Amino acid sequence: MHEPLAAAYHFEQQVSKETDSLIVDLGGGTSDVTFCQLSKDKANNLDRSADIYATKGIRQGGIVSDKDLANGIISPLFGRGGRTSDGRAIPNMLFLAYMLLITYLK
Repeated sequence: MHEPLAAAYHFEQQVSKETDSLIVDLGGGTSDVTFCQLSKDKANNLDRSADIYATKGIRQGGIVSDKDLANGIISPLFGRGGRTSDGRAIPNMLFLAYMLLITYLK
């Protein structure tokens, strides 16, 4: 089943008539937007391709966003890209280890 339609399954069970809907599914690695027709009568059909008017997915989602946020905003606040008081660069290995931890602990 198309992932955004699967995400809307519970809602679709409650619609009283066929309705055009915009579904935004923010996942772990992608964000998907689908414009489609929802219908209680069709909710259990696995092939819903005829009900999808348009769909677009981008590789920007939860984990990717977390990494971008950590790399671009948070880690510089804690010294990434900075220098010690005697002018030495702060090792990026500290921040790479952090990124590995947040990726695998989710």
